[in-house]
Amino acid sequence: MIEPILQLLYSGRFDIKKEAAWCIANAVSGANSGQIVYFVQHGVIPPLCSLLELPDPQLVEMTLDAIERTLKVGHKLMQAQKLPDNPFALKIEECGGVEKLEMLQVCWFVVQSGTLARLTLSH
Repeated sequence: MIEPILQLLYSGRFDIKKEAAWCIANAVSGANSGQIVYFVQHGVIPPLCSLLELPDPQLVEMTLDAIERTLKVGHKLMQAQKLPDNPFALKIEECGGVEKLEMLQVCWFVVQSGTLARLTLSH
């Protein structure tokens, strides 16, 4: 079921990509641990990370929630299987997700700094 939605993310039309993105972010955000493992096995992490670049704050927020849930499940797997690293964190790193998360931090800081500067100048 997830594969056709993942394929839509690679469509050329932005409106289709956006709807597919919402489907994936919602599915992962509301999934249990077993479902998240299934989604990861079917390649959901790279598309999830690509959603961090979309100009839709609500979608980015939901994507961050989905990534957080995915990392928590990966952490449980790491502990249960006595792995040296979170396997899902490694997948996020492999597809450039860490860099995208860092860029979001920079953008958030710039926005917050601008807000602070405006508040300081207006008072």
